[in-house]
Amino acid sequence: MAMPFSSPDEAIINTVVPLSELTLSSTSRAQGINVEQLYDIKHVAQLILQHNFQRIALQFPDELLSDASKVFWSLEDTLKRSKGLRDLPELYVLADTSYGNCCVDEVAAEHIDADLVVHFGHACLSLTSRLPAIYVFHRLPIDANQCVEQIATRLEEQDGWKQKKLVMMYDVGYEHASTEIRKLLEEKLNCKILLSEMDKSVNFDRYLSQPTSSEQPQTQGSSFASTSKNKIPDELNVDSEKEVIHLYIGPESLALTNLLLRLGPTATVIRYDAEKQTTQNESGRTNRLLQRRYVAVQKARDAQTVGLLVGTLGLRSYLPLLQHLRTHLTEVQGKRVYTISVGKLNPAKLANFQEIDVFVLVACPENSLVDSAAGLQGAHDSRDFYKPIVTPFEVLTAFKGREWTGEYILDLEQVYGQAQAFDTAEKEKKGKAGNESDDEDDEPHFSLMTGGLISKRRAYDPRNKVDSLENGGEKALITSNSHANDANEGIVTVRNADGTLTKVMESAGAAHLATRSWRGLEQRLGVDEPAPLEIGRSGIAKGYVAGEKSEKEGSKEE
Repeated sequence: MAMPFSSPDEAIINTVVPLSELTLSSTSRAQGINVEQLYDIKHVAQLILQHNFQRIALQFPDELLSDASKVFWSLEDTLKRSKGLRDLPELYVLADTSYGNCCVDEVAAEHIDADLVVHFGHACLSLTSRLPAIYVFHRLPIDANQCVEQIATRLEEQDGWKQKKLVMMYDVGYEHASTEIRKLLEEKLNCKILLSEMDKSVNFDRYLSQPTSSEQPQTQGSSFASTSKNKIPDELNVDSEKEVIHLYIGPESLALTNLLLRLGPTATVIRYDAEKQTTQNESGRTNRLLQRRYVAVQKARDAQTVGLLVGTLGLRSYLPLLQHLRTHLTEVQGKRVYTISVGKLNPAKLANFQEIDVFVLVACPENSLVDSAAGLQGAHDSRDFYKPIVTPFEVLTAFKGREWTGEYILDLEQVYGQAQAFDTAEKEKKGKAGNESDDEDDEPHFSLMTGGLISKRRAYDPRNKVDSLENGGEKALITSNSHANDANEGIVTVRNADGTLTKVMESAGAAHLATRSWRGLEQRLGVDEPAPLEIGRSGIAKGYVAGEKSEKEGSKEE
């Protein structure tokens, strides 16, 4: 359990950065392979020269930093040996990313005015917003024959597996061996296996062809959605996940959690761990994950104050989605919304925002779920945080009131596209229904977390007017209190014709203030006498002088 409210002063000095032992085993020294072959230096240099890039940022995760200097000198030497080169491109090494290692760090790249980023190691392949990127995956060690034997043995235990289609998926670290493993599996099982695809050039080719500002985000988010990572082959034409068995090669990771949620609880996923040389069925894990996410959605429904956490600054759709969330939560739902950028998350940072009921993390698919990192080295569990953290898909599902169909979307492109499509349909629906639907939106809802009704305390409502309460023989009364810290301050009541007072609006901020044990310094207006004015100190930080003494010295100088 992490300390929630603050960190010790010596934490920054004593903290050991958690490193993945598996990724460390993929370095040049660990595998005994030169960097030219391991990181495909010739191909990277060819792309740089072919498109005349001048300032290149080389981004490395912490585990591969030991190879950074070797890659730098090898790439520079390769560029120098090229013919017809006028100016040698400038190379820079980036480390300590602003957010996740899997994303292209465009913020750090812009500090050096880079026109290209070469991303080494594990990657989520999310669409970048401004810079082209070349991906060079790390090569994790794997015994292909052992992998085939283990998967074949596990498949024999599955009933009716021969009547189902097999799809092989993998972590990016095993891309180098995926084709060989697929071939060996087909020979062993005597059947066809579909291999998922990874578009490594997704953030390179589209920048060279034309600007991407006019591109529209995807609007579909089904289990078989075509994303840039582990893209399902077009040959897979089935009506249900029950007709497919997914074979996944890779360790327990954020990428695996993302894949399990995207495929859904009905999918059969057999995972081979190359490090442990074991296989296991991951289907049961999906149900447990979805149960925890369902609880988070219910907590989000009860929230009055929402914090939008900026978990990326490089994805193409993060800004439009942030704007959409702010607009919907404030103008439609009447919530109080704060946009917060705190870099990499930890419980101590978020505990400073006590007024916020729920946080919405806008990040890449592999970093959107805090629970997905549970159990991994150095990662925080959702129970470590003071308030729940949900994804954009979850908060839109909670507040838009749409029925959950079983799909789970973490890709920001698809979330934004679906949100726009849903809003368009809702506007058409409300246009036909008239103003009656607006009144229904303000009705209280039943909370599964508290077991009672939760009323909507709107922090912002464009429909409200000052004189809207004075009609039909009703008169609005604002409670006046002599104490500034009164918990009831800001409550509006209505006196009906029979003299009954009814509370119709309450400030979310006042409600939170009422629950706090300390509400600020007591003003004690009219109780204490005003303090006399005194001459303060003067000078600079090196040394201050008391008020009277400084006056005398000042008069002497004159």
